[in-house]
Amino acid sequence: MKHSKLSLALAGLIGMGALAAADDVMAMSYHVQGDRIFLSGGVTYADVVSLPALLAKAQAEGRPIREVVLRTSNGGALIAGEWLQGIIRTSGLNTIVSGHCISSCSIMQSGGVERYLAGDLPIVDSVQIHAASNSGKVIYTPSPRMTQIYTGNYGGGMDAGLLHKAMYEVVQPNGLLVFRDPARTTGTSVTFDPDGSGSKLESFPGQDIYSNRIITAKGYRDPGDTLNVSANVSGDINPGYLRTGRQLQTFVDDDFARWNTNWQSSYINLAQSIYNASSNGPQGIGANSVQDYQNDPMYKALLLSKLRLADLDVSTLDNSMGVIRVTNGATWRTAATTGADFMLVDNGTIALEGGALRASEVRVMGAGMLVGHGDVAGTAMDLSALASGTRPSWREDGFNRLRVYGTLMPRGGDLVTHGYVNIMPGGKVLFDVTENGGAGSGRIRVGSFFDSQQTEGALVISKGAFLELNVAQGYYGQDFRRDLVQGPIYQGGFEEAVRLGDTGYTASITAGDVFRPRHNSLLSFNVKQTADGLWLTANPGFDQLGLFTNGTSGDGLGRALATASDRKDTGLKSLLGALQFADRDVIAQQSGALRGDAHASLRLADNALVGSIGNVVQQHQTAMRSGGDADGLASQAAQSASAQ
Repeated sequence: MKHSKLSLALAGLIGMGALAAADDVMAMSYHVQGDRIFLSGGVTYADVVSLPALLAKAQAEGRPIREVVLRTSNGGALIAGEWLQGIIRTSGLNTIVSGHCISSCSIMQSGGVERYLAGDLPIVDSVQIHAASNSGKVIYTPSPRMTQIYTGNYGGGMDAGLLHKAMYEVVQPNGLLVFRDPARTTGTSVTFDPDGSGSKLESFPGQDIYSNRIITAKGYRDPGDTLNVSANVSGDINPGYLRTGRQLQTFVDDDFARWNTNWQSSYINLAQSIYNASSNGPQGIGANSVQDYQNDPMYKALLLSKLRLADLDVSTLDNSMGVIRVTNGATWRTAATTGADFMLVDNGTIALEGGALRASEVRVMGAGMLVGHGDVAGTAMDLSALASGTRPSWREDGFNRLRVYGTLMPRGGDLVTHGYVNIMPGGKVLFDVTENGGAGSGRIRVGSFFDSQQTEGALVISKGAFLELNVAQGYYGQDFRRDLVQGPIYQGGFEEAVRLGDTGYTASITAGDVFRPRHNSLLSFNVKQTADGLWLTANPGFDQLGLFTNGTSGDGLGRALATASDRKDTGLKSLLGALQFADRDVIAQQSGALRGDAHASLRLADNALVGSIGNVVQQHQTAMRSGGDADGLASQAAQSASAQ
């Protein structure tokens, strides 16, 4: 027999302490497109309220939801997964998996009446199941209930032996039973890894995601929420996405605040109470289960009465996209803040001009580029603020994965990231280097991402990734420094540096090679790389006196150039800069002319030097392209030659 309303309401107080002790995690993002609701990211206690509220609001506005899309979720709170699988099943909704759906997300997925794969991301769709864990340890107490939920929702179609492995043979929290889309998987599509190490991985030929009734229909069901950017655009091109997330979380914050002040009026209290009551019964999906309570007309009406739908703005239901895909050579320029579940730069460019990207993953493919300055992060949940009712609990500095197969180029200021920046094999991080040095030209700043520990992000360098430098012609003194990366660098960092557009040149960073911006140039840089940053320093070029010395004239000219370099003479700055980029072999070959042999004074030698470097001036003009200093230097050379 079901518990009375009174006992349920009192039971709800038990859940508050459990919630307050839980860890902070990434927030689950929501958006709406047509008759579908999309959920992406970490599952939290907030979702116990979020999905029912959005479903009820849509129903009240005359646009009922038919399907729930679960996208790239690593799971999270068990209570939310169990509560929402019941909401999904008792509401008669279908589920669609887009990308990976792990842990409590897979429990939610099982609630779909019909269950589909999306096939819309460059990630193989998968459903991944395992036993519950707490404080880094696997716990098997919920396994009987979880077994009943999976078995019941999948209609008894899931292989009992496989399910037993997932529920009772996992020994570490990251151990998983994985069902991948067989059409996009090489080899066996069902595997079990008890501890996540891969050393004890089992494969199961003959089993797949369909034979286990995890997915009920073959092929793909397009979620229909991809925004294809195939022509140049600017600004916030997906404004409804963050608006929905922010407004929904404000609504949820209010419900949790009332739990602290007027708990009888809050949805979360009643939901927690029902969950507590169902834990004392057969659990699963049968009598006195979460589903049974949710399907009871009395409790259904009671739950609905706790949702103050008038406080939820109708614009929360505005259509928005979950995937932004830049393609066809297009450029998206933005100084605004834009959110999505997933951003893909396929064949084009995202140009940040002080803007911000909010997505759990931004992926830059081989023909793509992310360039500029701004902020890249995911959304996160401050669970302490949520539970205590102090609000707001919504954060926009959560964990993000920026995965680069193409080119990443900070420019114009700091590109601040929160999470892991993965430079994949063949991927490049490109920096402009100018004589101004410093950080103004752009650097990667790996910032912290929000969780209970304010955890630091990291730049993660794969073997075969490149540091690419584009050094502008100019004068680089011996005190020159150019900061490139600030923050942790993992996996040993970059192994080599290359020149922009010069595939034939590499400088080994690990071997301590200097980097030369032009072939055999007088100028070279040291690439300084530690576990906490990356920067360049210039090596003195004019201390190579041997290039300017012979037995007759000695090293006077070389010393004069070195002295001028040390003094940073304004009048000779362009000349010295041009010489820095000259080939050392050419300098040596022309040493007699460059030294000003037979001239009686150093002053005449200087004039002869200016008059004899027409080729260097010509190269300098070409490099500058736009006149300016190059024209000035040409004029100076002509005047000096005339004076001689």
